[in-house]
Amino acid sequence: MAAVTSRGSSPDAARAVVPRDWVIDLHRVAAMFIVVLLHWLYLRLTVVDGSLVIQQALHGPVAWGLSWLLQVLPVFFLAGGFANTVVLDRTRAAGQEYGVFLGLRARRLLTPLVPLIGVALVLAAVVPAINVSATGGIGDVFGNPLWFLAVYLLCVTCTGVAVSAHDRFGWWLLPAVLLGGSLLVDALRFGEVIPLGAARWSNLALVWLFCHQLGVLHARGVLSRRPPWAAIVVIVLGAAALVVMVVPGPYFPTSVGMADASVSNLMPPTSAMSVLAVVQLGLVTLVGAPLRGWQPGSGARRRIRRLNAMLIVIYLWHVPAMAVATALGLLAPQLLLPADEQTWWLLRPLWFLLAGAVLWIFVRAAMAWESYWHQFLARDASGPVLVGAVLGTVGTITLWRVGIGWTPAALAASALVLLAVTLLTTAQRRTGPGRATRSVAGDPDVALGTESANA
Repeated sequence: MAAVTSRGSSPDAARAVVPRDWVIDLHRVAAMFIVVLLHWLYLRLTVVDGSLVIQQALHGPVAWGLSWLLQVLPVFFLAGGFANTVVLDRTRAAGQEYGVFLGLRARRLLTPLVPLIGVALVLAAVVPAINVSATGGIGDVFGNPLWFLAVYLLCVTCTGVAVSAHDRFGWWLLPAVLLGGSLLVDALRFGEVIPLGAARWSNLALVWLFCHQLGVLHARGVLSRRPPWAAIVVIVLGAAALVVMVVPGPYFPTSVGMADASVSNLMPPTSAMSVLAVVQLGLVTLVGAPLRGWQPGSGARRRIRRLNAMLIVIYLWHVPAMAVATALGLLAPQLLLPADEQTWWLLRPLWFLLAGAVLWIFVRAAMAWESYWHQFLARDASGPVLVGAVLGTVGTITLWRVGIGWTPAALAASALVLLAVTLLTTAQRRTGPGRATRSVAGDPDVALGTESANA
């Protein structure tokens, strides 16, 4: 993957030659699979004396170690940074404005949220009439995962700045600023100079923008053009730094909260997530080196493209699917929600099959909605597109904080999301697959069959 990374060199050279990286696509699919699996394992839902009991299922030093090995959110943002860089390069090489890039990708992130809001509002109105105790839970079930969507929208919106900073100032400057910022926030948090809330909002941006920026580095070939030993050095040094941060402290021993480790490095994110992303960059580079230029067969390509197009939909609906599976489990608690811990673990495969079937139904319905929106062209004027992306980000992160429901704040946030989708969409219909001139950017929101860039 030839690319130019140093200051003063022409970024056009990098734009012209970066092909679709199918290994990156597989990394994202695998990462989403692990996220869903861990979320479905995270809580142990059981029925004791006729009442639903919720406990954290994971605990102990083995689970602590696995939490780092299976923490894939940094690599997901890294892969997103790679994909966004490639698509932006294609957009610019085609002589198109930034609004073309941002309009397509922001809309593709926001349109799946519309049916989620609609279903959540209906349930928030109906379920309390049946069970008053469930009044506050519906909005949280649908709203809790939305932090990821909001932060990823922020990363997409900032891609132009991220790529330009890399090409103009070199690969190291922006990562150093972002990592230095998150380390400073951590120091102030651990020193009790700032409250937890301030650390959450600051590091949600700093940490995940850093991970996304590593994807820009990967797209430019900063590490992949070096000998393999360079990636190994990065892995070893990053892992050593992580051990130093976690073992003596003050960073927490797990990457996610557990029954015996309620505070973790994920929410709010700490710089340990950034260092883990560096390790994962080395691993992605090492794994990808012998597979550079790999082209799967036509059938595999279709399936990989299809799965990548579904990832956001899968993410948004996997927690509601878990809630529905739990509700169905109440009909047969001894089979699906047993109180005995060993039996509970033994029956997890059966529960996964049920939750997977529910998720498949949700995803099929949501993808039909996506096909409807795909009929209309995305807006490409930079001004309205930027406003739409910002409004969508604000609306999404507000829904994460307050939940989806009928409160004034939640309704206002939902209205912002709908307004954002409206601003990002035109009334012009497509007349054929890939007809729009904007499809030369290689964004699969226009043509899922393109192979010029990653989803």
